[in-house]
Amino acid sequence: MDYAYHSIQFNINDYISEKDFRFSNLQEKINKDNLYIENLKEENSGITYDYGIVKDLHCTVLYGLVSENDYFYLRGSLKDFGPFDIKIKDINKFTPNDNADQKLFDVIYLEIESPILHQTHEFIKQNCKNKSSYPIYSPHITLGYVLPNTHNHLLGPCILTNTIFHIHLLYFNHREGFSLEMPLV
Repeated sequence: MDYAYHSIQFNINDYISEKDFRFSNLQEKINKDNLYIENLKEENSGITYDYGIVKDLHCTVLYGLVSENDYFYLRGSLKDFGPFDIKIKDINKFTPNDNADQKLFDVIYLEIESPILHQTHEFIKQNCKNKSSYPIYSPHITLGYVLPNTHNHLLGPCILTNTIFHIHLLYFNHREGFSLEMPLV
């Protein structure tokens, strides 16, 4: 799948064992009858987005990078920020700005707390040309996209609340759909 811009993220699957079912147990609590499963096409770019249950759990550090050459700069400079810890907080939800008027779906996600992750985000945003449209960075791991107000019972503490993960690898996701590793050690 092609995207309009490049992004930086970490994949939570890099940090959980095959025997750790806590993320999948949370996703199983999402009622499949209330999933938002439309495929939407972004007007300006022609990109199609799939919704429903998220298969590749990740946290986006920054979406909107313009130049693929930023990979080379970031691969070296981001080592100054890591490895770092993240702490999983509660389950929460938001309605994305681009569908707030129509209220098409809610995003069910895990909040992440990490001062170093915020610093990493700000460093990338300040030092790389980007088209980031989010004025406030709210790090999270999306679990799924659901019909509005159908999963309020899941909000709050969960089996992963206060779990800490040690992040040592980021990915530069190219707009053409491939990823390049950026070790933080």
